[in-house]
Amino acid sequence: MTAVRQTIEFDVVTAPELSLPITAELFYLSADPFAVHIRFPGSATLSGREVEWAFARDLLGAGLGTPTGLGDIRIWPLEPGRTALALIAPEGVAVLEGASADLFRFLDRTYAAVPAGSERDHSGVDRALASLLAGEE
Repeated sequence: MTAVRQTIEFDVVTAPELSLPITAELFYLSADPFAVHIRFPGSATLSGREVEWAFARDLLGAGLGTPTGLGDIRIWPLEPGRTALALIAPEGVAVLEGASADLFRFLDRTYAAVPAGSERDHSGVDRALASLLAGEE
């Protein structure tokens, strides 16, 4: 299994013209090839506990170029060189702004690990389904 990890600096937008810097970790696992994960340390959350979100790798790629997403995660480009991520939960909404170059770099590294279109070869879903259908555990 291949893992891609990258620390990224974000600004959490708290009000127009007001934001707080945080550091988050983006990570990708070849065993879960369709998803990327973002992890926030407890010091950056209201609960004081580490929080992790997972979403489609394709969503991140699309959101770097055009507003994308319905539901809990939305991503869109801002002024040149910046990208916004909105994380929507029952407790509220967090809007993060980060450097597009950092996000592109992370995404490129995930595609080097698992090229686009080859995700099913890495997911193990087909092997697991075949085992279930064959009566194996």
